[in-house]
Amino acid sequence: MHFWSLLLASSLMLVHCTTSTADSESSTTTTDLAPTDTVVVDEFGLITAIEDSGYPFFNIEIEFPERQLKETYLLDISELESMDPQILTSWLGQYVAFSYTSTVVNDLLDIRVNDASILGNDSMEFPEGVKTISGTLSGAYEVTAGDRPVKISITDPEEASYTFEFFVTPEMVEAEGTLVKGFFTQRTLNQIKSIKKSDP
Repeated sequence: MHFWSLLLASSLMLVHCTTSTADSESSTTTTDLAPTDTVVVDEFGLITAIEDSGYPFFNIEIEFPERQLKETYLLDISELESMDPQILTSWLGQYVAFSYTSTVVNDLLDIRVNDASILGNDSMEFPEGVKTISGTLSGAYEVTAGDRPVKISITDPEEASYTFEFFVTPEMVEAEGTLVKGFFTQRTLNQIKSIKKSDP
């Protein structure tokens, strides 16, 4: 599977991270780890775009006309009863009432062993603000089967640990239990937990 497809799917899932210490790109020590608290928010808005991100995931753009604001939310359609892609796409241009969670997640960009990428990304230009952690890779004991990523972790000698949702490759299986360097960014993931059509 192409790396960027793996990254897209892996970034859509909830990630847990324990409080500890990691390196920045310039090897500066930081304790700015992702919080684990989840905030639930109720909203009402107009669906302006629906993008299939690979079943069961959909990115939904919702507009809030009174605030002149648009936001994009992730929906795992398999989590909702009596919902399918045809029903969802029929709601384009309709107002909906929905609830969503807002969580800080870690997006894994690359894993390197002895400065060489095991994901084929040696020439990758990392975005500004990329974070790194060096430690032991765990959770990558077998190649991921199916359409959902699994949890893997990188734990440093001080027991600092970051966990990521990712599709495990054969190269990652070979690196299981060894010292690696992970490159990642952090972002806020807004994921819809309930949604229904509603009159404006």
